[in-house]
Amino acid sequence: MRLYAITIFIGAFLLFLVQPMSARYLTPVFGGSAVIWGICLAFFQVLLLAGYFYAFNLNKALRRHKVKTSRRFHFFMIGMSCLAVVYGLIHRDIHMSANMAIEWQILYGLLVTVGLPYFLLATTNPLLQSWCLNRFPEKESKVYHLYALSNLGSLLGLLCYPIIMEPFFSLKDQNFIWSVGFIIYALCLLWLTQSVKPLSSVTGETRTAPIGIGRYAIWLGLSAVPSGLLIAITHYLTQNIAPIPLFWVVPLTLYLLSFIWAFSLRHEIGPRHFFLTSAAFMLMLCALFPQKASYYINGFNGTFGLFYSVSFAFGMLIMMLLAGFFAIGLHCHRTLSQLKPPADQLTRFYLVIALGGALGGLFVALLSPAIFNDYWELPILMAIALIMIWMGYMDWCRGRAQGRFAYFLIGTLVMSLALIGFIKLQSATLLQDSATVMRVRNIYAALKIKEDDFQGHKIKILTNGNVTHGFEYVDAALPRKTGYYDPSSGVGRSLTYLHRQQPQSQHVGIIGLGIGTLAAYARPGDLFTFYEINPLVISLAHQQFSYLAKSPARTEILLGDARQTLERQPNQQFDILVVDAFSSDAIPIHLLTQEAFALYNRHLKPDSLLVIHISNQYINLQPITAAAAESLGMHALNVNNQKPETPNGYASNYVILSRKDLTNEPEFLSQDKDIKITPLTYSHSGVSLWTDQFSSIFPLLNWELVLGLPKKRDVKLENSGI
Repeated sequence: MRLYAITIFIGAFLLFLVQPMSARYLTPVFGGSAVIWGICLAFFQVLLLAGYFYAFNLNKALRRHKVKTSRRFHFFMIGMSCLAVVYGLIHRDIHMSANMAIEWQILYGLLVTVGLPYFLLATTNPLLQSWCLNRFPEKESKVYHLYALSNLGSLLGLLCYPIIMEPFFSLKDQNFIWSVGFIIYALCLLWLTQSVKPLSSVTGETRTAPIGIGRYAIWLGLSAVPSGLLIAITHYLTQNIAPIPLFWVVPLTLYLLSFIWAFSLRHEIGPRHFFLTSAAFMLMLCALFPQKASYYINGFNGTFGLFYSVSFAFGMLIMMLLAGFFAIGLHCHRTLSQLKPPADQLTRFYLVIALGGALGGLFVALLSPAIFNDYWELPILMAIALIMIWMGYMDWCRGRAQGRFAYFLIGTLVMSLALIGFIKLQSATLLQDSATVMRVRNIYAALKIKEDDFQGHKIKILTNGNVTHGFEYVDAALPRKTGYYDPSSGVGRSLTYLHRQQPQSQHVGIIGLGIGTLAAYARPGDLFTFYEINPLVISLAHQQFSYLAKSPARTEILLGDARQTLERQPNQQFDILVVDAFSSDAIPIHLLTQEAFALYNRHLKPDSLLVIHISNQYINLQPITAAAAESLGMHALNVNNQKPETPNGYASNYVILSRKDLTNEPEFLSQDKDIKITPLTYSHSGVSLWTDQFSSIFPLLNWELVLGLPKKRDVKLENSGI
């Protein structure tokens, strides 16, 4: 039985190690969007379902004593998977195409890179558990313990990636290490496959009564809800920080922990679990609707002085959200564990669980962007989770002769109160969001157009999550150089400097369109070239804002990932190139690698400027831009505008790379103590320039903000929650 346990553990470890590794490999190809991980999760869940279906049918063949055929077919699958792994070591190249939707391109990229090996790994748990039961029938009670062992291997593989693999190994080395592990796994699997015997009639499916359709439906619901919540919450978090493996892994870790804990517990779910889960559900509600939560937190803060900053409150909301998710996942998985069938039907049980997980993942990753205009899947899944919690409690009540009515009444009352709170918070959120006049969504983002007041004037704003992509005054007589792009910002100073240096026409390249605010700096004869990956942003910039329409310069917008577009273009001879693409609250990693900076440099004139917008409260990108400047032999100047909201814009942080020292130029001198303009030098301590093969965000994280640690009191929480 030991070899079965070892093989199951290795298979589960590799199964979850390859998930963030594959997504990290595809991220530079498809624009660094946070949604890539959601699609990857859905793909892996569907492939897991396919693996379980294969295991179910292979075991049926073994019960019919088709041993030789089954062995040969499984040997063939192992051999083909090994060939696919070896091929991936030699040739692993994916390119983005303009002729196919991005979600289908991501799925195709995953299929050709890791599809077959992952499929084989997905069959491991149900196959080897049933083979182990067949060989050691006296240990039937311990077979489900192998499921917990499998989840433990999955958890360790998942944590291994952001902690060990990503910080210390390049993508090429990661691929090699995983491939070696897969070959070891395949050898163990070959040994177990050649020794497999016909599944005895003792373990046949006729031993137990048929499972009713109602039980199948409960299994599906209990597995689909946590799976859908996993992707929805991951996307909800990463869109406000950064789409990187570190933040992909945390919710998935909690998801796996809930599985491990649920299938390891021996006592049944009762009132204590119901009330704890209901309390966690309410915490999750507060985290999801920070408009109300922030009101009470700020009031409590003003009364007792316990909360020190936005970062502390932000960290609290994240912890509440994750705690609620874990409690709901634990409840659903614990109920699944209680409703599991006898061990002889475990492949059928796992197949239904995998189907539920795939349905939940597909609903969030592929269906929701097509049918919703905002991230409505998260509150919908929460409402379904509340019903599942109540159904689990009612199932417990049915088994109690004494006090059955009292238990039923209390449970229904608690659920009703939770549902009322849910509806009230939803209503309050919608009422407080009355400024939103338009919601649109696609695979890249959920965008909102808001009409609000700013400094006493009406403005129109474009937002993605909590990230503002620019605003425009409704009154055309008011300033047009606004937001992060006002004249005191780094990009504003850079364009003003170029206007003085080159009175003639200029070619300006801008990666990231937003609402087109930088077109306000255009002059007759200039050419402004925008690179934008999201077609919805282009439509809104034309239809809802006037920057492009009123620009005196010639403007062109190129749809697609900026880096891939620049690689295909001849030398553009930019006078200035501005990198201002934000997929969440940070520039995608693949736009800040050594290869990316070399590409930018190829498209610049000798005396031109490269301006990088690095505004981010969670990640300090100054060391990366300083390292890039050194690698290109350029000077780096940091323009950090820390002023609070002004009549023209927001606080911002830019790094300007140039071949000329700009520190004494009048545009880059400031007497304002809130605007710090300082040269950047690369210190060579702890941080190296990212490459396409290697990037680690750990040294750059502002852990005080990420973890929500207390610090000196700053501004209140309104409009700054997740």
